[in-house]
Amino acid sequence: MINVIEAEAVIDGLTFREVGAEYPLTASISAYIVFKREPPSTLFFGVAKEAFSHDVNGWFFEIPAAAG
Repeated sequence: MINVIEAEAVIDGLTFREVGAEYPLTASISAYIVFKREPPSTLFFGVAKEAFSHDVNGWFFEIPAAAG
């Protein structure tokens, strides 16, 4: 079991939810993103400078709408 922190922020009118863990990502510890519905149009993924920190270096991704 891994301890996590969670936070929520509104940036330019979009609500983002942050989840962080106590261990860094490594070859044996991965991060996954799972959506119950359609994915959001914008996603941020980053790496914190230390455990349980909100000081993150990361990137925004634009996700195109699914065809159909």
